[in-house]
Amino acid sequence: GLGIPAEPLFRSRDKKLINIVKYDVWYSPDQENAYIFFKDFRELQDVLGNSAELNVHYFTYPHFSYMRTQKQNIQNCYGSGLYCIRPGKAGVTDGTNVIKESLRQKCIYNYAYKDKIKEKRKLFWDYMEKFYDKCVYERKIVSSCADNIIRKIGIPGNEIKKCIENSFTGDKNEKDYEYYSKNSILDKEYELRKKNFVTKSPSITINDRV
Repeated sequence: GLGIPAEPLFRSRDKKLINIVKYDVWYSPDQENAYIFFKDFRELQDVLGNSAELNVHYFTYPHFSYMRTQKQNIQNCYGSGLYCIRPGKAGVTDGTNVIKESLRQKCIYNYAYKDKIKEKRKLFWDYMEKFYDKCVYERKIVSSCADNIIRKIGIPGNEIKKCIENSFTGDKNEKDYEYYSKNSILDKEYELRKKNFVTKSPSITINDRV
């Protein structure tokens, strides 16, 4: 499983040692064991505050038939098959619902964490807890379930929706453009995954070490 070290570690930043632990969690929203880590980490975050730095990252996989120059609509995929999730976990029947949830969670994280304000950061944790209880556990990983939670806990839904839409680089006027467009968030996640040699999901790196 995903564990949390009891003692803060030291890492180098600008040739200085600072007492901080940087956690990078790599997972897919349909993986239930990841939410156990998040539940434990929330308690650690409350105690350590900014001394514990969390970053969340999301897994997708290219389809075997993906071709960079060919536009195609592939089941369980966006981006003509560049970003895919195999269905089956947590009652998921359409992998694109999981991909869309990955983008939603990343956008919520960015909104909640960008100012490093504890009260605002709490929105991400409230969302993750309620998303597991209401959507994952009850096998309803769909936008309507997530949007209902966003509304109830006071996250600006329009801002999150805009963040998701803007991450797709294709023509927004094209029907079903997500299925053909590249995605800036998912591309960045893939590059970070390669840089950190992360090959399994869920995984955790601590101070950039697997």
